[in-house]
Amino acid sequence: MGHGQKLTKRESDAEVTVTQRFYVDRLVLTVDKSKCIGCDLCTSICPKDAAVRAKSEQGLTVTVDADKCVLCGACVPLCPTNAIALTLNDQPKNILLEKQGLPKPLPKIEIDEKKCPPDCVKCADACPRQAIKIESGHKITVDLDKCLRCPWCVDACDKQAIVVNPMFVGSIRIDNTKCSEDCDLCVEACRTKAIKMENKKVKVDPNHCVFCGACTNVCEDQAIDLRRTRVLCSEGFSSVWSSAVEKLLGARGLSRDHDARAGKRLSELVRESRVD
Repeated sequence: MGHGQKLTKRESDAEVTVTQRFYVDRLVLTVDKSKCIGCDLCTSICPKDAAVRAKSEQGLTVTVDADKCVLCGACVPLCPTNAIALTLNDQPKNILLEKQGLPKPLPKIEIDEKKCPPDCVKCADACPRQAIKIESGHKITVDLDKCLRCPWCVDACDKQAIVVNPMFVGSIRIDNTKCSEDCDLCVEACRTKAIKMENKKVKVDPNHCVFCGACTNVCEDQAIDLRRTRVLCSEGFSSVWSSAVEKLLGARGLSRDHDARAGKRLSELVRESRVD
């Protein structure tokens, strides 16, 4: 592609773009602020700390420090709303992802329409993001930019027609004794409605939490203890990904994650070596 010039950054209320121009090619990282939910995934994953949280009229979002960004694309695959894209000459291009240096997330949702009753709309009604639409002829469509992998639709379906693959395994706890009076910032930040206010106390439903970290970003009282223990995705083999997993899970979580993956791979090797 030839030698490039210094990265250039453009930012508006709608998006952030960071561009590397070569003689004839153009590599661009784009952040669509309208899709950003204010989570902490890209800021945690970025190996150069170039992804930075910022406040806007729409709430908490993310910007990019062009002096630090190297356009590695580490922030792209785990963004829960596909708000971040890396393109080469306007076409998706992520070398780390293509070479398995970064993992591919598991499919968000799978729906077996053969099991769906023709008049049922329970999954669409249950979705807190209106990601599921049921069109004429009972054709079901899912907006994957809106779907956050929460299992509200699974819980609503009594035909076991829906499978949702989570991104993380973890735990969350909110200490109401630390909460400022009448504060509901975490309730507003939670896009899956896992956090609610009941009798002037914050209640969290771990079963519908996707461990995105949006609530911890807005909590000024340090009342939320959110811990991720596993990242559920395909394998990624690079120092960038190892560093990202350690940031997401912590050193202890990274060790557990490595042990679990090693055990899974050993089981696969044993299974493959069996002679029928």
